[in-house]
Amino acid sequence: MPEREEYRWTEEKLRTIDPTEHDFQEFKSSLFLINPRGEQTGDFLVSLSKQISAFANADGGKIFLGIQDDGTPDAGIPIDFKRGGTRSWLEDIIQDAVTPRLQSFNVFEVRAQDPNSAIAEGNAVYVIEIYESPTPPYQAKDQRYYLRIAGKSRPMRHVHVEDVFRRARFPKMKLARFSPYGEAEINRADPRDTRVFLAFRIHFVNDSRTMAKQVGAEVTLPRMLVGKEVRQRIETSQKTSRTQRPGKITFFHYFPHPVFPSQELFCMMIWIGIHQSNVMAIRSGLRLGWTVYADDADPVTGEVTLNQYAVVQRVLDMDIWD
Repeated sequence: MPEREEYRWTEEKLRTIDPTEHDFQEFKSSLFLINPRGEQTGDFLVSLSKQISAFANADGGKIFLGIQDDGTPDAGIPIDFKRGGTRSWLEDIIQDAVTPRLQSFNVFEVRAQDPNSAIAEGNAVYVIEIYESPTPPYQAKDQRYYLRIAGKSRPMRHVHVEDVFRRARFPKMKLARFSPYGEAEINRADPRDTRVFLAFRIHFVNDSRTMAKQVGAEVTLPRMLVGKEVRQRIETSQKTSRTQRPGKITFFHYFPHPVFPSQELFCMMIWIGIHQSNVMAIRSGLRLGWTVYADDADPVTGEVTLNQYAVVQRVLDMDIWD
């Protein structure tokens, strides 16, 4: 996979990593790959496949080759250890290190930038980034499945394998965009006080290789954001059902068509009302929550902080609240 500039690893960036191993990070010194005679270690391919299996069966992570247990670089690995270049060779072997073939990963080659660097000239540290994959579980070359547990790559128990198969079998819907729509509408005629209405469009995406046959989503708003006019706007713009509990109001919308893998869909439009009595709460980080349901998969939930949006900030900065 090509390097994107904003994700490119450098020696300076290596200095910022957490110096401890955990469920998303593994350090391997150069001796993991190259023995003192300068030869490839005999168990390298099998050992690497265990690490890749563990990360791919979880939520992804990073494997550092040429980093010691304390999180600092050693002399590194020759960039031409294999014909055609070490990075290219790693990219080739990683794809076939597990079954099924791994697709979502990247390999970064980090050379010395500082003349006092521990990384020797002609050598590099290699960062293998394993991304969350929609097709687990992945089997290592020893015919076993691994998972990151308490910062180690450990063989998976039956219950873990069942859980991974469940993730692969069901669709995974997640929030794609929660974005402002249009400009703020100011109502100065309300006898109570000036009110400003803002609209947001909500999009979800099927981030899996399994079609979602039935999808529904709900948005839970703090009651102080929802007056009569806001309710009318939401309920007349699409078919929704509404439930209430103290301090909260929830709008649910059912999407009547299947959602194919990687497909993004517009699901709902909501409004909020900003007025004198809720301005301080919004400035302080008032949130609204969302949940998306897809077939028999576990619901996915999240929250959105309103004051992160520029259009909300512009409303909060209006002199009408003084």
